Amino acid sequence: SPAINEREDENAYYMEVDLPGVKKDDINVEIKDNIVTISGERKYKKEEKEKDYVRTESFFGKFERSFTLPNDG
Repeated sequence: SPAINEREDENAYYMEVDLPGVKKDDINVEIKDNIVTISGERKYKKEEKEKDYVRTESFFGKFERSFTLPNDG
């Protein structure tokens, strides 16, 4: 799950999501019935080649976090 910082003021709600290595196109934000859902997929692969070895690190996985907004009604 990605780390999220939330705050609000008299005009808006703010969410800052920590998604290193995730492309903007791989993130989905949906608001429905006072629920904000942030989802996506991390696709990261790093490969290092030296003359006597190859090292590959891969991080793949889907994530989703949901938050209920206050009812200002």
